[in-house]
Amino acid sequence: MTQPHSPATTLSVLPAVDDEAPQAHAFPPAHHSTQGTSSLPPQVASPTASLDDLRLRMCEQEAHRAIGLAERTEQQLHHAEANLNRARQVLASLGERPKAPSTPWLLVSLASGAIALTFTLTLHDLVFAQLLPSTPAALFAGFASAMLISGTLVASLIGSARLETRVSASKGRGWLVVMLGIAVALFAMRWSMAHTMGAKGLAIGMSLLEAFLAISVERVADRLRHAWRQHVLDDEAWQAAARQEKVAALWREERRDEHQQAVTTLQGLAKRA
Repeated sequence: MTQPHSPATTLSVLPAVDDEAPQAHAFPPAHHSTQGTSSLPPQVASPTASLDDLRLRMCEQEAHRAIGLAERTEQQLHHAEANLNRARQVLASLGERPKAPSTPWLLVSLASGAIALTFTLTLHDLVFAQLLPSTPAALFAGFASAMLISGTLVASLIGSARLETRVSASKGRGWLVVMLGIAVALFAMRWSMAHTMGAKGLAIGMSLLEAFLAISVERVADRLRHAWRQHVLDDEAWQAAARQEKVAALWREERRDEHQQAVTTLQGLAKRA
C-alpha cells in the first residue's frame, strides 16, 4: 500500500521556479496592425469657399481702385473746366482780334502827286525839253518820270511803318533823308538855271514845298509806325490768349474722356456685382 506523499515530498518533487525567468502570460500581447488605417488630417476649408472669398476680395479691391480713379478724374475735370473758364474770360476781355492799321492811301496819292508836280517842271526843263521836240510830250514824260520817282519814295516811306523792328524808325527816316537830298539836289539845279529873281524865288519855293511834303509824309508814317507797333503787341496778346483757350479746351476734353472711361468701368463693376 502506497503511502501518501507528504507536503515536503510534494514540494521536492515540483521543479524549482526561476525567479528571473520571464513569466508566461496567459494572453499574448495585442499587436496593433497599422495596415488599413491612417491618421486623419486636420480639417481643411472647402476650395470653393476659398475661391469665393478670394474673388470677393479681388472685386472689392478693383472697386476701390475704380472709385478712386473716378474721383481723381472728376477733380481733374473740375480743374480743367476752371482753367477753360479763366482762359475764355481773358480772351473775352481782349475782345475781337485787333485789326491792322489802315494805310492812308489817299493822302499818299496826294503827296505823291504834289511832289511829282514840282519834279515835273524841273525834269522838263533839264531833261525832256532837250530830248523831245514836242512840249506836251516833254511835259507828259516829265510828269510820268516824276510820278514814278515820288511814288516810289513816298510808298517806301509809308511802307517802312510796317517794319515792326527796332530799326524801322531809322529806315523810315532814311527814306526821308533821301527825299530831302533829292529836294536839295533839285534846288541846286534850279538855282543854277535861274537868272532872274522870279526864277530864283520859284526855285526856293518849289524846294521848300518838296521839303514840307516830305516832312509831312514822314509825320504820317511815324504815327502809322507807332500804330503798327501797338497792333503787333495787341495781336500777340490776343493770339496768346487764343492759344491758351484752345489748349485749355483740349485739356478739358481729355479729362472728360478719362472721367467718362472711369465712370463706365465703375458701372461695369456695379453690374457684375
